[in-house]
Amino acid sequence: MTLAKRAATLALAGIGVAFAIVSCCYMADNYLVISHPTLCGGVSNGTLCSEEFRAARRQLGVLPQAADRVTAAMVSTVAIQVRAIIATAAEIKRANVRQNHFVNVVADDCSTQGGIALRYLGRTMDAINSNSQHHDRAFWLSAASTQVGNCVDGFKSLAPSATFQPAFVHLETVANKASDTLEAVVAIAKKAAPAPATNTGLGGLFPKFGRKLASPESTTVAGGMKWLDDDFVAQLRQLQAELNALGDDVHEHVARRQLHHRHHDNNDKQDKKNKDSGSSGSSSKSSKNKGGKSKGSKGSNAKPTSGPIIASKGLRANAVVKGSIQDAVDAAPGGNRYVIYVPAGTYKEQVVVDTPDIILIGAGAGSTVVTYDESYGSGSSTFDSATFGVNSDRFVVFGMKFVNTAGPDNHQAVAFRSTGDQSAAIDCSFEGSQDTLYVDAGRQYYKNCYIGGTQDFIFGDAAAVIENAKIQLHPSSSFITLTASGRAKDTPTGIVIRDSVVSADKGAAKAFLGRPWKKCAFTVFVNTVLPAVIQPDGWLSWNEGSCMFLAESGSKGPGAKSSRADWVDPGIISSASQYTASSFAEVNSWLTLA
Repeated sequence: MTLAKRAATLALAGIGVAFAIVSCCYMADNYLVISHPTLCGGVSNGTLCSEEFRAARRQLGVLPQAADRVTAAMVSTVAIQVRAIIATAAEIKRANVRQNHFVNVVADDCSTQGGIALRYLGRTMDAINSNSQHHDRAFWLSAASTQVGNCVDGFKSLAPSATFQPAFVHLETVANKASDTLEAVVAIAKKAAPAPATNTGLGGLFPKFGRKLASPESTTVAGGMKWLDDDFVAQLRQLQAELNALGDDVHEHVARRQLHHRHHDNNDKQDKKNKDSGSSGSSSKSSKNKGGKSKGSKGSNAKPTSGPIIASKGLRANAVVKGSIQDAVDAAPGGNRYVIYVPAGTYKEQVVVDTPDIILIGAGAGSTVVTYDESYGSGSSTFDSATFGVNSDRFVVFGMKFVNTAGPDNHQAVAFRSTGDQSAAIDCSFEGSQDTLYVDAGRQYYKNCYIGGTQDFIFGDAAAVIENAKIQLHPSSSFITLTASGRAKDTPTGIVIRDSVVSADKGAAKAFLGRPWKKCAFTVFVNTVLPAVIQPDGWLSWNEGSCMFLAESGSKGPGAKSSRADWVDPGIISSASQYTASSFAEVNSWLTLA
């Protein structure tokens, strides 16, 4: 059987996918018109899916929860399509009999990106079914759309091959349908008001993602994801100073602290158990050896030590890197905030973070360095070239440096990539050439960071705010572009750089604020100092479209101008009050700064 035929029969092979799902969809003011001849095809509870969808279409504009029902039906549709994309990519890889390296790389990337997209879709479905997190949904759906686009872009970068071209055409067709559907769903999510609780009944479409919001990846309280303390940044700085001061004793100290807290946690559980059973709490002493030392402490004093590890509101190190950062990250249990201290040193390794709620604290951006040299030139994709990649949510890094040393001749070479929602980097450094900082998806925040590169070295499709940054332009043999927004649809994403200083190395010339990587590119510079090497046009033409938004407000320095190229829209704007960390990336709902 040919690869194209195999791809076409995947839905019949028992893997639960359907390819011809949504043929047309568009938004009007208060209603949605959808042609869906096979909307619920291949779905285990297809009858329920169809009933919910028909009911939603009848009620949308009359009952507020109808918007959620349509969203749920469409999200389930996209999930089916994403699974079809993943399966088709796997078929392409299996048919790669000549073992073309880049085909395998792109297929593997597509599988990873599809999995991330399904996670975002699953979180959206959880929120719909619990009638919560209304403002998060548009970001999650946008992130899912970005990952679908990343998969297609990867295959497009390959030279045409008669072997897998028919299957790729099929994959691209399905991906385009998913992308169009997501665009409509994002529009609904942006317009829909909170409604009375209603369960869509479609949670069964996500057997892997039908979680309750109390799960590790959905830690919420009233008012948003307040999983961090109000004086979090101050705590980070205090804890970093205390850990740095311990020097070589930091490993033993943190281990002793962890043992102490595990001991007290066990005692608390025993006390609760005794209370529930009506017995006295004296039996909790049985967990100790004579002399008051905890079991397994190897004779160390289990009493609290003064000063280090416990910060003002309880932020403490849970682990210390000893050897590999990847090993320490992989050992994180997930489910709660987990702080890992990375001592001073140079770590030559590629790291991928898949566990949510991790905080990395380095000894300082000049002391803790993660470096690698993977690049497109060495056989990697842009996605996988990252020295440090984050796939999970609520990741925070403080006081570390990330470097890709591949150099400009090796083209795309990412130092740091974040694909998770609600990630932050504070007091960090990102160094590379082309594609240094990949703000791929989700909401992201960068504060007091250094970023250096040559072409497109701040790029992606996240809702990213970068403030108080030092941005350094390195010499390039052709041109220099600070940014390349990958916004392809009308989504709440884009790149905002504010209150920063851009400087140029000696020899750096012909620089631009950025160029539109995708047709709806969204980039704003606010109150930023620009060097003289910034060209008068400001921006470099590439893939501009009618939905593009490239703007400056309050630019300063010799590179600032009162107008830019005619094609730049809107260009210079008088006010940028809406482009703050709190309003654009909603940072105040998930990372409250000191």
